[in-house]
Amino acid sequence: MEKSNLPYDVLADFYDRLISGYPYEKALEKVSSVVGRKGIDLGTGSGKFAIYLCEKGHAVVGVDSSSKMLEKARENARLAGVKTVFVQSDVMKLDFTKVDFVTAMCDVVNYLSGIKDFEKLSKKVFSALSDGGRFIFDISSEYKLKGMVGEQFFEDREDLTYLWCNYQQKNQLVMNIAYFIPCGEENYIRRDEIHKMSIYSVDELVGVLEKVGFTVKTYGEKLDKLKDDSKRVFFFCDKK
Repeated sequence: MEKSNLPYDVLADFYDRLISGYPYEKALEKVSSVVGRKGIDLGTGSGKFAIYLCEKGHAVVGVDSSSKMLEKARENARLAGVKTVFVQSDVMKLDFTKVDFVTAMCDVVNYLSGIKDFEKLSKKVFSALSDGGRFIFDISSEYKLKGMVGEQFFEDREDLTYLWCNYQQKNQLVMNIAYFIPCGEENYIRRDEIHKMSIYSVDELVGVLEKVGFTVKTYGEKLDKLKDDSKRVFFFCDKK
């Protein structure tokens, strides 16, 4: 058995095919329509947001801590014919430049260690934004993550089989994922990853953001009205 405890070391090769239920089209259009020209995409992953925004005329730097995901992002940018800068860095250690907007899409904030790190990041973003700038991010909601505690999920695909088990540890959902990758006709290589996602209430995040100085609007999973059972929450935060 070969192990990898770094999130996305294995998942990077399958990420774009496995992710489902995320309202990419609506989110991309909405974000592009309300942000300025120059921005940073935190936790850029495979680069989908950064590349789309660049195609719409924005200048975006994509940042991610995973070298494997950045390889995919650079490849995707090349295939799209887009010149986008991608930087490897932990978002908590990043030295921000002055920008018009910062995005952190598809659970980036969940991957922070907790509310203290979120406050630190919010302060850094606020300082980096120009007046009237926007900080836009989304999370998997408290409703969704608490509903996943104790779940086990199995899927057998042609190019990948994986087993996914979840449990709660303090304020985090811990996901143990075992990947079985075909090697020849009858053999598989096993690789393991551990993902930890912090569970936040909407009120505690809004409280931090307003304390930092943002005005905040929240939306549900389809960028519609936020409900108690919304599985995803979008935050549009303005620096006034």
